[in-house]
Amino acid sequence: MSVHFRELEVWQVAMRMASTVHLVATAFDKGEHEDTAATLRTAAASVPDAVAQGHSSGCLQEFATRLAGAQDACTTVKAELLRVRERVTGDPAMIDESLALADRVGRMLLRLHQALSRKLEADRAVSGSQSR
Repeated sequence: MSVHFRELEVWQVAMRMASTVHLVATAFDKGEHEDTAATLRTAAASVPDAVAQGHSSGCLQEFATRLAGAQDACTTVKAELLRVRERVTGDPAMIDESLALADRVGRMLLRLHQALSRKLEADRAVSGSQSR
């Protein structure tokens, strides 16, 4: 692939999301919410990781598969943040910013995954018609 993963807007926004989520989790990572903080950190960090790994694989199918995993992790981040907003005292503005970034990343991942899926389908159709 011709560009580095760091140039992908989805990776850049996912990194920003992971950073803000980390800050949110730091505010309550001691005591009864320690597991929630760990889940948030892990899920948030896995989103840009999956984008980078998929892009770096050089294989569109692998990239699409990694994007699907990133979407799952992003959904986990959003669900956990919504729970945090209801149960934990923290900076509501930071939680809302993290949620907004997670929503944006989720939409970006979905569109990119759909585009890759269409490309893979078109490639299969072309290769299928050439083999006949």
